[in-house]
Amino acid sequence: MTAPLECQAALETAVVNAILAMTLPAALCPSGPAPNYSRLTCGRSGAGEPRPWTGNLFVAVWHDGSRESKSREAMHEIFGVSVTATVRMNGPYDQLVTARDALESILNPIRAMIHYGIAPGGTQLANIVYNACQLAQLDPGGAYANNAPPGFREALVFNRYDAVQEVGPDWFAAKVGGAGFDVPGLKQTAHFGQASRVQAIFSGMT
Repeated sequence: MTAPLECQAALETAVVNAILAMTLPAALCPSGPAPNYSRLTCGRSGAGEPRPWTGNLFVAVWHDGSRESKSREAMHEIFGVSVTATVRMNGPYDQLVTARDALESILNPIRAMIHYGIAPGGTQLANIVYNACQLAQLDPGGAYANNAPPGFREALVFNRYDAVQEVGPDWFAAKVGGAGFDVPGLKQTAHFGQASRVQAIFSGMT
């Protein structure tokens, strides 16, 4: 049996799985039908940074590890996830607005899908919280069925976008001072929260 993931890791992995079921924005694929996201364009990340080998775009799922509890009678924890989209510049500096539009075309459908809570396909396995409970081997009903610890009671909701930021070669783990534009890319982060998990004090909390 596969070892269970920790709750935060499970939630992030479930979000990655949901994004992998989505297609890239059509505006970014002018030469043909838009493909799905893949492991080359989406994955977990430490702080939102793209993979060093990424192409023109990368969607990173991550979190800073912060968490809070809202009850003394139970451990009522609130989890969150962040999604950072990065696009490379393919033109001169005065075309930054085009790259910014590309960021919006990437993040808008992702934020809507995560807030809705169900990836394309609409099956139970496409439910982000249900998938996270499976990955962490928790009871998806939020109780203690089958001797499993309780899972998430509430799904992720969209909180906010950060401002668009210019990123340099170091963001791409590239050699600083090499060939290319002074601003090789842009990034923007969407934040999600309010995914709650409640464990009774008597339960032997995990």
